[in-house]
Amino acid sequence: MPEPTVAEQLNEYAIAKIKSLTDHKYFEIIENADKEIALNDDPFDKSFYLHQQDQLSQAYGEILVVHSKLRARLKTYVAVRKFEMKVEAESNKIKLPGNDILEGFAKAEIPELYKGVLILEGWVERGENSIRTTRSHTYGDRKDNNYNNKDED
Repeated sequence: MPEPTVAEQLNEYAIAKIKSLTDHKYFEIIENADKEIALNDDPFDKSFYLHQQDQLSQAYGEILVVHSKLRARLKTYVAVRKFEMKVEAESNKIKLPGNDILEGFAKAEIPELYKGVLILEGWVERGENSIRTTRSHTYGDRKDNNYNNKDED
């Protein structure tokens, strides 16, 4: 059996990383926290928002790490493949299409990695927005409290 190509290895790596995030229920944690925040009747319940923030931060952190790793591998692969295509074209005296088209060709070789990066970008943004929401409920009046507490010292 032939050894898998770099593209095949990258696709398998991306699939495994996304599966691991799914198995650890990190996407589900963000979905559930978003639902609970939307259904919360008390916007002043700081303990509720701190708990949600803890949950979100854990899931977001794990997703962000995987996203960063996959994105780095994607960018590296695309850069290397574009260079290889240019060298091959020059040696064969073939005119190459533009950089965007070469990048598309390279990404087409690693569809699972590319799709994984795109999916995780959405989850990273969603996690950031959810954490921002919880922080606005927990730290929103911190500035006012600091001024009020100075007189009590």
